[in-house]
Amino acid sequence: MNLALASPMDESWITQLLTQCGLPDEFKRVIKNGGSLVLVNMTKGERFGSGLYDFIFRLSPRSIGGCRGISLSERLMNHGFQIAAREYHQQLLFPSEVIVAHK
Repeated sequence: MNLALASPMDESWITQLLTQCGLPDEFKRVIKNGGSLVLVNMTKGERFGSGLYDFIFRLSPRSIGGCRGISLSERLMNHGFQIAAREYHQQLLFPSEVIVAHK
């Protein structure tokens, strides 16, 4: 699929950004040795109630903007980053993570 034509409603668009477009490799390319990367994203739920978004996604992806939580720590480690910190946040049942990684 041509990423330029991918719809935000396509659940795999962020996965395409991470794999087909090689974003972790691009991060690695542009960040100097010893440099840092900070990412904030919707992640998979870890606390009570956060599964609500997965439930809604299964019923109607469009109702939550076609977004589904993904975990990025392992993907970054697989591309040579060291995870310095990861914080899970849940606000109004919405699961997100803040990752600080070093090259």
